[in-house]
Amino acid sequence: MNTYVVPFSTSDSVWVEKITARSLQEAKDKIIETYVNLWDLDYPGDWSEFVDIIEAANAQVCLLYTSPSPRDVEESR
Repeated sequence: MNTYVVPFSTSDSVWVEKITARSLQEAKDKIIETYVNLWDLDYPGDWSEFVDIIEAANAQVCLLYTSPSPRDVEESR
């Protein structure tokens, strides 16, 4: 499993989501599903469209990959 960090920001606040997923696409799908339901958004066709929807709502989103540390890899064995 990989860990992805997703910072969001609006004019009022900043927050960070931590997503664990097997792939980048799975991480994107989890983020889209969460925020489409949370903010009652139209379901986007892909990540780019999701980012456009978020930006149209005066928010920003970014998806960052954090590779597992050697300790995390060792602990998962």
